[in-house]
Amino acid sequence: MLMKPYKRQTGFSLVELMIGLVIGLFILLGVVLVYVSSARTTATNEALSRVQESGRFGMFFLARDIRQAGFKSACQSGVNNLLDESDVAYDDTLFNLDDPITGWDDSASDIADQIPNDLEGSYLRGDVLILKSASTVSGITAKNVTQVQAAAIALNGPSGIPAGTIMFIGNSQGCDLFQKGNNANANSIQRPASGTPGNKSPSTEWSQAYDNTMQIFLFESTAYYIGNGIDGQPALRRASFNTGVAVDEELVNGIEDMQLLYGEDRDGDRTADRYVAAGAVADWDDVVAVQVNLLASSLSTNVIDEVQALPAPWDALADPGDGRLRRVFTTNVGIRNRLP
Repeated sequence: MLMKPYKRQTGFSLVELMIGLVIGLFILLGVVLVYVSSARTTATNEALSRVQESGRFGMFFLARDIRQAGFKSACQSGVNNLLDESDVAYDDTLFNLDDPITGWDDSASDIADQIPNDLEGSYLRGDVLILKSASTVSGITAKNVTQVQAAAIALNGPSGIPAGTIMFIGNSQGCDLFQKGNNANANSIQRPASGTPGNKSPSTEWSQAYDNTMQIFLFESTAYYIGNGIDGQPALRRASFNTGVAVDEELVNGIEDMQLLYGEDRDGDRTADRYVAAGAVADWDDVVAVQVNLLASSLSTNVIDEVQALPAPWDALADPGDGRLRRVFTTNVGIRNRLP
């Protein structure tokens, strides 16, 4: 019988195996690099989108209230303030509608005690701005004539406005500011002496006798500042004093700083002649515009590798070294009631 020759089985040599492993490692390294680069790009784009969104929202809130500062509808005279100015809770800075805008440089200054001072909401840094107006329509109408000595305004139905809300009524002949005392389901607006800060004696007269065409608005007093956010990061916050007591809320997180310049009309033409910091404002009645500068940062760290060069007013800001993406948002906002 013929024996078939034995055929030895062969495979990869050690050299070939090592070459294959090296090639595989290079391919794997390329895949990893592409993945890391893609993930980093995605993180950076997401951070940029978040920063832009924060900046736009912050500008929206501030611009809206700045434009309406000092709004008194048809009232052309000074406001007849019926709030109790002798009450410890009363602060002219918060409730005097004839002084609708006030600001401070890198300080909460006169209203430091009014801003919540706890882990969430406490003032951190930057400028502080207070704006006051009567631009929110109440949606209610008077039923008949309100005599000059009346302690209440009769309505055509329930007001729907909670007790303690500070109200504004007026027409082209005059206007009054006071605090509502009765409940939302009442068909009238009462003006009692009780409340925070409360009103002067009910016997104190209105600025005039009003007919049923009186305009009824809600008073708004708002302080904007940079404070702690709920996630521990800086945030744009506001404290509202529409009911006499501060109601604080976070508006936009990721806003690290706010710097404001005020446009002063120094020659009476109702246009800004110069922009200055709050401490350099000679007369707040001459402020016709506000330049708002917000510094927004990403919530995620280590999304950029290079040191960013920021424009003014943060051009001298030292690199924090946290790798956060930062952008500066700037706009000029005119106060409509003071412009031509």
